[in-house]
Order: sequence, then structure tokens, then C-alpha cells
Amino acid sequence: MALAKEFLADGVVGLEKWDAMAPDQIVPERRESVPLLVDVPVERERSPSTNDGALFRDRKGSAAELEPTWDGDGRSIDAFEHSQVEEIVVFEQIIIRKHRTARIFKAVIENGFDPLAQSSISPRCGPTRLPDMPIQADWKHNDLSIGEQFSRK
Repeated sequence: MALAKEFLADGVVGLEKWDAMAPDQIVPERRESVPLLVDVPVERERSPSTNDGALFRDRKGSAAELEPTWDGDGRSIDAFEHSQVEEIVVFEQIIIRKHRTARIFKAVIENGFDPLAQSSISPRCGPTRLPDMPIQADWKHNDLSIGEQFSRK
């Protein structure tokens, strides 16, 4: 961002440009099976907030069918509950994304940091050294993977 043409020309970070590089995420429409919910009896609770002292709460419970289990003699010994499900459609979702790094960079600049000033460059940088890279005297063969070297550059 510090080397972008627009920033070098006028010192302004164009968030629109950077946001365009972070396109919105589109989650496609899908179908899901969810437990079927049915009304269950209303609970009554005593409450001083109503005139008659009763507060009503609606509850939803999952619909289930009981499947009996039989022993060898044909007697029912237990029942297993099988929840009923319904298929619902979850519509397409668009998640609007912003370029977070560009916003951080802009905030740093607004706080007075000038990335183009010589005083802003780390003292670890110089004509013979890249930041976070070992100098020739400290170099150890195969000490850093290619990925680590690339990340440090």
C-alpha cells in the first residue's frame, strides 16, 4: 500500500480500491434438515408483574415419534424417540467484506506515521541488510525454509 501509485502521488489510501480487492463472500442457497418444532403445553408461572399474578410463556419442542422395542416374547420393553425433521431452504447470503489491512494502514498514517520518511525505516534495515533476514555472517544453510524466507522478505 505504501508503494501504490495513488499513495505515492497524493499520500492518500484509497479504501475503495483496496475494498474492491476483497470481494464480497457469497454463500449459495442450500437446503437443510432441521428438527420439526411443535407447540407444547403453555407453562404458568406466578409473577408479580401481571395483575392476576400469572405469566404465560409459550414453548416449542421437537416433534418425535416413539418406536417401541420388543423382547423375544413380544413384550414391549422400551421405546426409542425418533425426531421428525423438516427440510428448509436457507437463502443465499452475501457477506460484505472490507480490506482490513488497508484500514489499519490508513489509521497508522492518520496517527502521524510517514512510511516514506527515512526516519520511519527500521534501524535494522540498511544497504547490506533486509529487515528480518540474516546477514551473510549469520547465514546458516537450510536454517530457513523457502516459505520462511519469502515471508520475511
